[in-house]
Amino acid sequence: MFMTVMVHELRHRVGEQLNSSTGGADDRSEERFARDYEAPLYSQRELLPPTTTAGQVYVAPLVFRFTMPPSRLRQQPQQLLLSFADSAGEDLATPGKTDQMIRYLSAADGVIVLVDPLQLPAVRHLMHRGATLPVPQYGDAEPVGAVAKITKLFLEGDRRSGLIDKPVAVVMTKLDMLWDLLPADSPLRSPEPQGGLRDGSDSTAVDAQVQQLLDGWGAGELNRLIRYNYSQTSFFGVSALGAAPTPDNRISHVGVQPYRVMDPFLWLLTKFNFIRR
Repeated sequence: MFMTVMVHELRHRVGEQLNSSTGGADDRSEERFARDYEAPLYSQRELLPPTTTAGQVYVAPLVFRFTMPPSRLRQQPQQLLLSFADSAGEDLATPGKTDQMIRYLSAADGVIVLVDPLQLPAVRHLMHRGATLPVPQYGDAEPVGAVAKITKLFLEGDRRSGLIDKPVAVVMTKLDMLWDLLPADSPLRSPEPQGGLRDGSDSTAVDAQVQQLLDGWGAGELNRLIRYNYSQTSFFGVSALGAAPTPDNRISHVGVQPYRVMDPFLWLLTKFNFIRR
C-alpha cells in the first residue's frame, strides 16, 4: 500500500511540486505496477492483499527511475533508482531470500523500513472492539524481529566495523487506525509539510513522537536496535489511505487521501542533496 501511494504521489501531486518525473525503469515494472497495484487501489477502490511469503520463489522487485531537473549546483539531471521488494517477514528466515536480501541491501544507498503497529500486542489490545486487525506475526515477521533481521543482513553485507552509515527511514504505518491513541498535541496530528520541503523542527518532533509511541507500546527494543546500529536514521508516521478502511475492507468513500507518506522519501532526498531541508 505504502509503495503504491508513494509512487502515485510522485507521479502526480508531489511530482508537480518537485518538478520531477517517475517512470518504470523497465516495461515489466511499469505493467505490474499499473495492473496489480495502482488500478485496484485507485480505480477499483479495493485494498491490496497483504504480502504473503514467497518461500524460495524469486519475485523481482519493482524498479522506478526518479528524475529531477538540473539545478544551480548540478549541470546534469539528478536521478535515483527506486527499488521495492515486496517480501513478507517470514521470507527473511529462508536461505534463498536471505542471500537475496543481503545483495539487495548492500547495493542500496538508502532504505525505507516499514513497521506495522497493528502487529504490536499492546496496540492490538488498545484497539476498539470490531477493528479489523491483521493476522498476528511472530519471530522475524513481527516488527522488532524484522528490524533485527534486516540489521543482521546489513552487517553481514558490510564487514566493516562501526555503525551502518546508510540512511535508514523507519516508518510506522497505518496512522489512520491509531488516531484515537495519539496525544491531542501530537505532531502526527499536524498538517504535513507542503511544497516538497521539510521543516527541521517538524521532522525532529515527529521522530521523537514515533520513538516515544513505540517505546510506550512495548517496542523499545526496536528504538535501541536503530540507535545502536545506524548513524543516519529518522522515524516517521504515515497513513497511505488517510482514513480507516470500511467494515467490508474497502477504501473509504473519500478515496485515497495519504497523510505524510512522502516524508521518508523527502528525508532521503535531503540526505542525497536533491532538495534542501
